[in-house]
Amino acid sequence: MASPDSRFRQRIIFGLLCLVFVTGVAINIGDKLVRVGQPDVGWTIELASVSPTRHDSSDAGLRGGGRPLSVNGVPIEGMYYGVRHPPGTETEPGASNTLRFEAPSGEIREVVLEVVPWTWKDAVFTEGATSMLGVLFFIVGAGTFLLRPFERASWALLALCTVAASILMVSLIPLDLDHRLDLTTAYFFLVLAALPAATAHAGLAFPVVHPVLVRQPRLLLLL
Repeated sequence: MASPDSRFRQRIIFGLLCLVFVTGVAINIGDKLVRVGQPDVGWTIELASVSPTRHDSSDAGLRGGGRPLSVNGVPIEGMYYGVRHPPGTETEPGASNTLRFEAPSGEIREVVLEVVPWTWKDAVFTEGATSMLGVLFFIVGAGTFLLRPFERASWALLALCTVAASILMVSLIPLDLDHRLDLTTAYFFLVLAALPAATAHAGLAFPVVHPVLVRQPRLLLLL
């Protein structure tokens, strides 16, 4: 049986894991409070893939996974992350942009999208499902831990679910990698860095504790 001091430390760790997820939720909500109402061109580019940021962009035929080719006749070259305004993009409200892209099917398409304010409806359309999946991940991890507290398998599942949920909460927020490090960027890369350790922990302790972990419980310190 665990000592009172051990249980107290474990409660502290549980609280810290909850805080990690709550921080991700706060960042997610804060991002929406800033971006809603701002001019939006209708898409975002991540690496070499373009995705819609508004429901009307999707209605016009833009789908996630397409390869951007040009904006208003200006070729898009190289790889971007979280870029919605590549060279040639008009960003003034009321302006229009012609985006030429290669659909996942290989078909070359063009869509003309007006620059309009981003709305809560657009936020739910583009990021709502991912955010809800993150919430469900955390509920599974925290719920399992509350039903079977302080067990190694419960800790492993809670840690993995917390890290995965936290990543999902901020994964669709455009990151500004060209300027100073901000809270969103730092948070995203910190929880992303924790994913391999959380996965290894789950592999050793869930659903049945691996004999190696029984013999060497300090192995978790290396993770």
